[in-house]
Amino acid sequence: MRKEHIEAVMGKLSDEERKELEGDRAKLRLWMKNRERHVCAESETKNKKKAKPKVTEKMEKKRKDPKVRFLINTSLMLNCPPDYFFNQCITKSIDRFVRDLKLRVFFACEDSTDDGQDHKDRSKLYLKSKWTPNDSDLPDWVNGRLDRFTTAISKIFKRRNVTSNLLPQGLGPMRRTNGTIHIEDALINLCNDEVYEQLTEEEAILATDVLRTEIKDWLEEYESVIGENAYKYINNHLRENFDSTYGQFYIMYKIHKGIKDGRWPTRPVCSDVSSLPHGLGKWVTEELIPIQKNQPSYFQDSFELKRILDALELPRNTFPFTSDAESMYTNIKTEPALASLSKYIQEKVRGKNELEKSALIEGLNLVLRNNIFQFGDTYWLQISGTAMGTPPAPPHATIFYALYEKELVPRWRKHVFFYKRIIDDVIGFWTAHEDPSQNDILWKQFEDDMNK
Repeated sequence: MRKEHIEAVMGKLSDEERKELEGDRAKLRLWMKNRERHVCAESETKNKKKAKPKVTEKMEKKRKDPKVRFLINTSLMLNCPPDYFFNQCITKSIDRFVRDLKLRVFFACEDSTDDGQDHKDRSKLYLKSKWTPNDSDLPDWVNGRLDRFTTAISKIFKRRNVTSNLLPQGLGPMRRTNGTIHIEDALINLCNDEVYEQLTEEEAILATDVLRTEIKDWLEEYESVIGENAYKYINNHLRENFDSTYGQFYIMYKIHKGIKDGRWPTRPVCSDVSSLPHGLGKWVTEELIPIQKNQPSYFQDSFELKRILDALELPRNTFPFTSDAESMYTNIKTEPALASLSKYIQEKVRGKNELEKSALIEGLNLVLRNNIFQFGDTYWLQISGTAMGTPPAPPHATIFYALYEKELVPRWRKHVFFYKRIIDDVIGFWTAHEDPSQNDILWKQFEDDMNK
């Protein structure tokens, strides 16, 4: 690495930032090496005139924070994905998609298992085979469609200005014009010190070593409770992720929300498939789903909701309302939520003995307290809330708010004629008071109760 390049970057930093970087020249050299090898989005747009995005005072303060500036400087390698991103990673994803589709087509006519159990209710915690159906066992149209699809998707991802970031709800790849803004947007989330805590690499390694031991101890204690298949599944996941122990952080842009204060709103996501607690998290999820389904406000999907609504007979003067929680996952404080759910499981959940309840409570605590992940070459611990991408997140959030709804909805039964929720989206019907002014007061009180 040429010394003048290093000095050029160091010269642009403040004294405080330069001091912080003195002990991290290895990271700076890695960043410079990556920058020389690839054409960054930042350099591609250097000579193009663009309006400077409007930022709020809070965002500007975050951007000027030495920690944010340091992270942006040392993590710009994320702007320029190496060649394997467009070849190896995409090829693996395509291969997996092809196999999944062939399996779905092959087993499409099997609605239940040999014991009459529906496939959707069958546990997925088992060691999966690598078997793939032969082409001769599939309809002729399968390979033709797959060939056309894989060719088209490969062409899209070979374009260097298309990133791995997905649009909300998995609507597809997103075109990026400025990688630095992408990193800033991610770091604006990560530098919320009420939710995330940055770790050194040594701290992250130590934390995952402790977590591995705790999961092994949990397996040993509750092997008889969770069953042979789940035990093998979780243990196998620990072995497979021995060298790759962290979740991976990324953001999705909420383009449906529109630009606010000069930036697109973002949704933080942590893919924990590569993390140590992922296998345990899948077991916890399967245990929480039946509890989730027993909550009065629960409905499974839009098809079930339509059937329920079709059967409704609304009284006079009744109107629909909807509600959407703001950042539900990160706004659910970890410790109070764990205490509340643990008490509920211990006292109210039927059909489980004390050992089974203890296994679930301890497993839930291990998963939600140990979301350790990477962003570029930085390491983080989520200290509050749960991450989108963590398997138990949806049932955990659903059950937690359902405990409050059990007080809320009966208190307003005179006016809330109907109330259902799927995770953070509520739909209901409000029977209005005959006096419009009194109705406005009551509605405002109900809104305040919902927002507590």
